[in-house]
Amino acid sequence: MLLAVEKVTNTSPVNIGTEEHIKIKQLAEMIFILTDFRPKALKLDVTKPIGDFSRAADLSRTRKVLEWEPKISLTEGLRRTVDWYFSTHQQEIVRKTLKTKLREN
Repeated sequence: MLLAVEKVTNTSPVNIGTEEHIKIKQLAEMIFILTDFRPKALKLDVTKPIGDFSRAADLSRTRKVLEWEPKISLTEGLRRTVDWYFSTHQQEIVRKTLKTKLREN
């Protein structure tokens, strides 16, 4: 992030992520495993238009401007993020409110 602040001189975005393609449903499953949370059901909103089957960051601008490459996998980054979140928040409160936070209104 500091590298982006130093090298990006305008407001154009740079992706800091992974080029690993992943389906949103797969990402949700990874989060469920890492958080030890399992919803009773995973409901997909089929009334919305169908989007991309998978997502991955385009890092071409990041490579050019920041000369940066990701050094950890999506799985490891997600694990570290969940670990950090649980270490900085009360786990019981997080577990009790996770269902509400994951639900889209």
